[in-house]
Amino acid sequence: MKRLLVCIGALILLGAIVAWVSQTGGLPEPWGTRIGQNLSRAGHFLFLFLSITYLVFGPLRDGESRLFRVLWTAGAVALNFAVVETLKHIVFWPRPVDVGHTAATASRGSGFPSGHTVPDFLIAVLVGHINPRLQIPALIMASLVGYSRVEVTAHFASQVWLSALIGALLGLLWTALHARFTSRATA
Repeated sequence: MKRLLVCIGALILLGAIVAWVSQTGGLPEPWGTRIGQNLSRAGHFLFLFLSITYLVFGPLRDGESRLFRVLWTAGAVALNFAVVETLKHIVFWPRPVDVGHTAATASRGSGFPSGHTVPDFLIAVLVGHINPRLQIPALIMASLVGYSRVEVTAHFASQVWLSALIGALLGLLWTALHARFTSRATA
């Protein structure tokens, strides 16, 4: 229950931040673009790299093998790609630069879901499941990456917030499966 409340808090925080960016235009230039680009590129990559490394090589829970942890983490990454790519092909929601275009004429493809925000929230929830002390910092970093996608006008605020919701829900589902399988192994 606590993990769910923390996820809801992160979604509220992200919603407030992206609404602020939508209303005000975000940080003044050139800072908005610099910070947004760095968070969107390097921050996103570094967060995923360190988090996935921690999930694979971090401490194991009772009744859990290293192979199970690797497969569980790889499954989460595969689930992310499957959901994001499927939704991008089913739902055409243009990006801010593509408003008024069709799927055939959009220059950057569908803006929903955000391919940065979904995996960051999914992985943040997984990290929080393995180590509850890291849940809040992981969700804050995921929120910052989501913010950056609106700051650099790659997505609308609503696209980012809904992508964060999808990522958090996928993470909660994936951790529930983890808990179920590890509890069976110890029984």
